[in-house]
Amino acid sequence: MKKVFLALAAIATIAAFTSCNKTCDCTLYAGDEGTVYEDLALKDIQASFPTYIKEEVKKCSDVNSVETDETLGTGKWGVECK
Repeated sequence: MKKVFLALAAIATIAAFTSCNKTCDCTLYAGDEGTVYEDLALKDIQASFPTYIKEEVKKCSDVNSVETDETLGTGKWGVECK
């Protein structure tokens, strides 16, 4: 009987961790300065940055699209999430 309870507890623990609402801290770069957006839910990130994100977001690093324009010297452009 103890084994059954241990198995159920393990399943419940795994389910609890997979249903967590993951959040990211993202920085939107448009030149040298970056605007920080804290605690964005993964499900809301794509709606927040539709210009930069075209695919489904499964983890924070899926969003990273920062590029540097060294020819014009205008700094960083894009989104970076952690």
